[in-house]
Parts: sequence; structure tokens; C-alpha cells
Amino acid sequence: MRGHAKHYLIESGPTLALVSELVMLRHKAAKEILEKVRALGGVNFRVDPNGAVTALWFAGKPPKGYCKPDRAGGHQPRKGSKAEAAIRALPRLPDVDRAVQKALGIPDSLSTEGPDACSSSSGLIGLFPNPVGIAYYHPEGPYLLWTPDVEFYKARALEVSPGCTITHPSPDWELDTSGLREVLKEEWDLLVARHKQSKSAAQKGGN
Repeated sequence: MRGHAKHYLIESGPTLALVSELVMLRHKAAKEILEKVRALGGVNFRVDPNGAVTALWFAGKPPKGYCKPDRAGGHQPRKGSKAEAAIRALPRLPDVDRAVQKALGIPDSLSTEGPDACSSSSGLIGLFPNPVGIAYYHPEGPYLLWTPDVEFYKARALEVSPGCTITHPSPDWELDTSGLREVLKEEWDLLVARHKQSKSAAQKGGN
């Protein structure tokens, strides 16, 4: 993903409570979807960025109405088939990233206004295609929040268009970082690796 972002480890406070609740709701929804998928003969499923189920995996030959497997082994329903209707009837996974972005009021675009209308502009900021996000969706955490580096984009906008006024986000916008600790992306990658390693060791020790 290209773009400029800031990364925060969510350690405590209202943001941790919010993310923990959202992740738990997502896991609950995933279990409910999996139960319905199994009722259709599937063993796993895939969702699109909006949380809608798009393909199923089967232990053996798929039921009537499904296409040949894609490169990942998933079967998409044929258009106009009963299988497609069944897939569309499945619930969606809640969008944790969007919910957090809305709750914290994190901007994903920047608008400027110049001396005349022709010099005004607006564009997306942050990492593409997810300028705001949470990693990773495990009930026990740890959780990382990434956001656009708003100050970087403001500075660049003023450098590219001297004399312009930034109209969005508002000049006084600032992320509430209570309970958050800014970290380097590399520090987060190392933390996740250690967490997975400890989980794997604990599972092996329990066998």
C-alpha cells in the first residue's frame, strides 16, 4: 500500500474498548455466517471489502450452481442461479475499519481552497485502499490503528499550492491519542511475529 501513515498501538482507554467490542462482533458474525455456509455444503467462505460473501470452499465437488474453482480454490455462484441467491442472502461481516474511522472522526481526504475556484482541490490521503484500519482481527489483540499522516499531507498541500487554505480537515482537528502509543511499522511487525510465536508455542505445549 502506498501513502503516508501513522501507526498506533492501542493499549488502553475508550479506543481499546471500542475496537475490542467491534472485533468480537465481527467474530460472532463470522461464526454465524460459517454455520449458514455449512448448511449450504461449504466449509469456508470469502468476503469482499464490504463484508459480503462472494465465494465458498467445499470439501469435495461443489453443488449445482457454482463455477469452477478460482486460483485460491473458492467457488463463486453462477449468475442467476439459486446458489447466487443463497449467497446474497447471507449476512455481511461488519466493517471494523469504517466503524473505528467514524467513531474517532479520522479524515481520509484533504481539501484546499485557493484565491479562485480553479485553484481549489480535493483528494484522498493515507494508505490505499484502506486509509484507516485495524490490525489484526484477533479477539485477544494486540491491536494496531493506522491513520493518514494528516500533518504530512497538510504540509505537502501548502508546499504545492502556496497561499491556499486547507478547508478539510478542520485546522483544529487532532486525533485523540489517549490510550494509544505511536510506533514504527517495523515495531508492529515484530510485535505480531512474537505474538504468533508465543501462541504457537502455547498450542504445542498444550498437546
